[in-house]
Order: sequence, then C-alpha cells, then structure tokens
Amino acid sequence: MTGWPGLAAPDAAPVCESIWRWHLGGATAPDKAKALAGDVDVDALRKTVLADPQAGDEGLRMGAAYSLGACGSAAALSALVDALCCETNESSRRAGSHGLGSAGDAAVPLLLQVLGAADHSPLVVGCAVDALGEAATSPDSGLSLSLSLSLSLS
Repeated sequence: MTGWPGLAAPDAAPVCESIWRWHLGGATAPDKAKALAGDVDVDALRKTVLADPQAGDEGLRMGAAYSLGACGSAAALSALVDALCCETNESSRRAGSHGLGSAGDAAVPLLLQVLGAADHSPLVVGCAVDALGEAATSPDSGLSLSLSLSLSLS
C-alpha cells in the first residue's frame, strides 16, 4: 500500500499524510495538493497558525501549517514565513518551520532569504535551518543551497 489510508483525526490528517509520504521516500508535498491550491482558505489557515498560543490549539495550528505547506502557493508559503519569523510566539514559529519543511523544494528560496537576513533571533535562525533540512529534497534545491551558502561564506 502506497496511498495514505486516512486513519487520522481531520485536524491531524495533513501532518500524518506528510509523514506517511516521507516514510515511503516520496516528496513531502504532493503534486495533487499543489494543483488544488485554489481550494485552500489560506487566510483562515494563516490565522490559525498565527493565533495567540494561549487561545490557539496546537493540533489545529500544526494541521493548518502542514495544509499550507501542502498547498504550496505563494500566499501559503508567505504565511508560513510570517509564522517562522514570529519572535514572540514559539508555537507559531515551530508550526511555520514544520509547514515550510513539508512544502519541499518550493520553500528553499524563502528559507535562504530568512537565513540571509541579519535581523532574526537565533531562535528563528535555528527553526529556519531545521526547515531547510527537511525542505531541500531534490538535487536542484541542494545545488541552490550549496551555491547560496558558498556565496555567503566567501
């Protein structure tokens, strides 16, 4: 069996599907989800990911972040970058990191931009590095990552 059997609570399904694909050696964000990007309510998911940690639900936040990562649209990835760069909300920062990691190669340029900015705290940088390690899966993104790092170190 290679398809996701669908054995998860609805809020956890995006997380479980991403982990399932990863264990099977596949891409983290499926192409069919990207094709359905227009069907995703990015604004509602953004609000869930960026919700106050005292008022938000961690399971909902993670599910929303993985849904945004699977969507892969520019607006969805931008929402995840905003969450990743949230200095005051650790829960949102963590969700942004996981969502960007699940987005795959599409997130690599954005994560490199975050790492290239000098105004982020070590907490944001650490989460961005973690997401980059999860997102950069293809040889092309690995080459892009290598070139960016070599240019920044020289």
